Amino acid sequence: MQALLNIKELARCTGLAVQTIYNRLNTCGDLPPAIRLGRSLRWREEDVEYWISTKVEFSSSHKQQGFAAPLSRRKRS
Repeated sequence: MQALLNIKELARCTGLAVQTIYNRLNTCGDLPPAIRLGRSLRWREEDVEYWISTKVEFSSSHKQQGFAAPLSRRKRS
C-alpha cells in the first residue's frame, strides 16, 4: 500500500508553509492532486514527488533559456 501524506507532511516535503497550502487549496492554486478521505485531504507520495520534479524541470528550462528570476519585493520604509 502506498503512503499518504497529511498537510503537515506535504508542507515538510515541499517546503511550503501549511497556510500557503490552505491558501492554494482555496484559490485552486498549484498543488499536487489531493485525495479526499472523509473530511481530510491526503496526498500520494508518488504524486508529490512527480509534482516537485516538474517544478525543478520547469525552473531548469527557464534558466537555460535565459529567463531572469523575478525580483524580490522590497520593504517600504
